[in-house]
Amino acid sequence: EERLAAMVQARQRKARLAVVVSVVVVVVLLAAGGWILYNVQVSRRQAAMSAEMDQLFKSGEYGALQLYMDGLRQSEPGFHQSPKVSDLRRQLERVLADREGYQARFEQMQQEWEAIRRSYEQASPEHVQRFLEEARTVVQTLGRDAAQRVQSWQQGWERWQERRRLLADQEL
Repeated sequence: EERLAAMVQARQRKARLAVVVSVVVVVVLLAAGGWILYNVQVSRRQAAMSAEMDQLFKSGEYGALQLYMDGLRQSEPGFHQSPKVSDLRRQLERVLADREGYQARFEQMQQEWEAIRRSYEQASPEHVQRFLEEARTVVQTLGRDAAQRVQSWQQGWERWQERRRLLADQEL
């Protein structure tokens, strides 16, 4: 009888152990599945954020990109420090630094253009064309307003040259 009771207890222990092991295995599998799903979601969200930042950079919306990255620094510090975001941040800093130089050069060019415009007669056409080509290069990173201003310079120069040709033709 004691032997039978010991066997029953051993069988009950084995059954309890099997249940505990089964529960632990299920919990571990569920935790691993949750962890995998979480990481997939994080990867997708980070890929979407990277794509959005790339689009902002390519479209020249540097201010919006700067704000987006500042938000990432607060909300996603790990992702903000990732190589992908760090590379984009360095590119943005380079573009903004270059842009400041171009902005300063463009402001100087505006003054130079006023001097040229006041004395079209003394300006050589080659000099003006070189100046306008440089201005078009400088404004490529400065945005639409600066590009439109250079376009208006070009149009003003062309109109003046046309008027000069018409006057010369009338004199003949």
